[in-house]
Formats: sequence, C-alpha cells, structure tokens
Amino acid sequence: MCLQSAGVDDVATPGMLECLTLMPFGSHYDEREASRPLFFPDLYPLDPDQGLTIAIGSLGWECNRWMTEKQGAAEEAIAQLRTAIQQGPVLIGPLDMGYLSHNPRAGGASDHFVVALELDEHHAVVHDPYGFPFARLPIKDLLQAWRATRIDYASGAFTMRFGFRRMEQRSWMHVTSRSIAALREILSAPPRSPTEYGGPSALLRVADLLRTDNPPSTLCELQYFALPLGARRCLDGADFLRSAGLVQASSIMTRKAVLYGRAQYDAVHKNWAAVANVFTELAAAEAEFVATLLS
Repeated sequence: MCLQSAGVDDVATPGMLECLTLMPFGSHYDEREASRPLFFPDLYPLDPDQGLTIAIGSLGWECNRWMTEKQGAAEEAIAQLRTAIQQGPVLIGPLDMGYLSHNPRAGGASDHFVVALELDEHHAVVHDPYGFPFARLPIKDLLQAWRATRIDYASGAFTMRFGFRRMEQRSWMHVTSRSIAALREILSAPPRSPTEYGGPSALLRVADLLRTDNPPSTLCELQYFALPLGARRCLDGADFLRSAGLVQASSIMTRKAVLYGRAQYDAVHKNWAAVANVFTELAAAEAEFVATLLS
C-alpha cells in the first residue's frame, strides 16, 4: 500500500516482498526462557524490522524511519504520525498484536505491522494484513501496541516508516541479485548468541526436544503458527529463487515446504516423534540449502 501510494504500479506480490526481507530463508530457535523455548521459520539473526529495511533498499527505494526511546512520549509519536500521514500511508511497527483491539483473535505478545491510513482525535484507520482492511482502532490501543514493550527485538518505541520514494529504477533481476547477495552475507555470518540458534542447529534442537517425554508447551503449538507459516514462506521462497535463476536452491525450498506441511497433521494429533523426524529432515534440507547458496 505504501509503495502503490508513492506511485509504483508494478508492486511485487506480498509473498515476493516478504522474500525481499529475507525472513523466509532460515530457521530460528530461541531458548532465552528455558521453560518456554520458541521456534520461528525465519532467518536468524535477522529480525522483521531489519528485514523491511533490506527489502526497501533492494527495491531501489528509501523512506523516512522514525522512532523514540522505549519510554518515549506518546504525544510526540501521535504528532509525528499526524504529520507523516499527510504524505500518504504510514507503515507502523513493530506493534504488540495483543493490544490491537479491532482483531477478535488478537492475544499474547506477537509482533505485527500495519499501515495507518487516517487519524482523527480518537481513532486511527489502519489496514491490517492479518485480514482487516480499513479497521478503526482507538488511539489509546494503538499507542499501547505501538510502544512494543513486549517485543524483544524492538530497538525503540513508536517506529514508523513514511515518505517512500524511489532512488533508482531497477529490474527484477537486479532486485533479486541484491537480495541474494545480502542473504549470502547473513548465511556466512557466525552465530551471535548462546541461547539463540539459526539454520540446521535450530531445527535439530527442536527435534531433540520433541523426542523427550514431555515436550515444552510452546513447541506443542507449532501447528497453529510455525508449521503453516513455514510451508507458505518456503513456497514463496522457492518461487523467488526460481525467478532469480537459482533452480537448485528453489527445489530445496519446495522440499522444505512439503516437509512443513507433512508435520501439520502429526502436530495436531500430538505425534511428536513423527514431527521430530520431520524436523531432522528439515535440518538436512536447510544444510543443503545453505551449502548450495554459498557454493
């Protein structure tokens, strides 16, 4: 929406845009809370906010990015949003999805992004990609979500992007080339945390935990989010890599999508040994993917 408002008439599909963030091309296991380990089908150590910056740059665009400290003043954020929205739609986030009161299924402390379209004295009108276009949201709820105090990777509060503008006209092959170069750089980097893991190691640690007598409850919820998201992202990633001419890497991503899908039924029916076996296969596929991309 932001790019179209800025005059782009050939915006890539949402799946391809997400691939430009590089998030679909990896795995992330987080055990900072030992009793509540988490698994995400995204590229560690990248976070979604960083991924957006990469995607916008790969497209040959730039925008203004504004934020405050974690304890920044809400009044300042609203004033800035009122000014920014006069130029067009504003991408705001990360947000804490648990406070987005227009969503009847919102809960917990999941990260999220929405596009702000209008703002009056009491409400914002937002486009929420979770499936709520033109949703009215009380400003007090928006501010609580937008402060993002429960979003670990948020480097500040009230982050927004606006003033989108093209800096260079690029062909899709040029865009994908820059994106793949950034992906290779991240995949070549060593791990940075003793409690977070990426790549095959992340998948193998999940497999090991699922083979225990009492798997953590947070991993017993894979079927609600991580498995279907992983399958969809891998399918999008396969299409993206094929469009970039990386046929072998694309084939591996398709295989990963099939594996995520295979685990869905067994996860719903708590056949954790079968799900663990799939994660072991996913780890092997991910190792092959990294080797292929870096060769």
